[in-house]
Amino acid sequence: MTLFLSNILNIPQSHPILLSFFAPIFTGEPGVIFLAFLGATGEFSLLTVAIWSFLGMTTVDSLWFFFPKTKIYQRLIGHRYVSKPYRKIEEQLRIIAHDRDILILLLSKILIGTRVLILVFVGTRRLTFWRFLPANAAANAIWISVLMLVGFLARGGFEQALKTFQNIQIAAALIVALALLLYYGMKRINQWLLEK
Repeated sequence: MTLFLSNILNIPQSHPILLSFFAPIFTGEPGVIFLAFLGATGEFSLLTVAIWSFLGMTTVDSLWFFFPKTKIYQRLIGHRYVSKPYRKIEEQLRIIAHDRDILILLLSKILIGTRVLILVFVGTRRLTFWRFLPANAAANAIWISVLMLVGFLARGGFEQALKTFQNIQIAAALIVALALLLYYGMKRINQWLLEK
């Protein structure tokens, strides 16, 4: 059992590429920020995290781009509980982004809880995959840069809080409280944008 646990705890150091690739797929932005935090502490290269997280994010976005072409999507979008809210979000996207693909894709990264819906929306438009890919890559590059910066700065903030409070539990609680405050603020901005 101890060998099993030690092998699991060594995964970040022995497989940073796999971890960085799958983090945006399974955990989204929090996983990428956490890996950037670990990269800033020297566990592994920030460049490795950035490149492989970018590739993982682009892969999952591409899968969601193709989702509207499936039969499952056709059944799902016809359902009355899905159809009405989706149409409302679609209408707001057209107003905010004025059909500029890169802006729509960048909004999908920033607005919490709308990423999949926006990518599906883009997949329903008359946009070819080869036109979607560079626009999505540009949006992902900007977003990954922001996430790397947040993770890097979180490390500095954590170290400062640890020095100030001399207690790791208080420092960790402060970081969690700030993250929750940020999440709540982003959620309120999302609600405000969708109500306009």
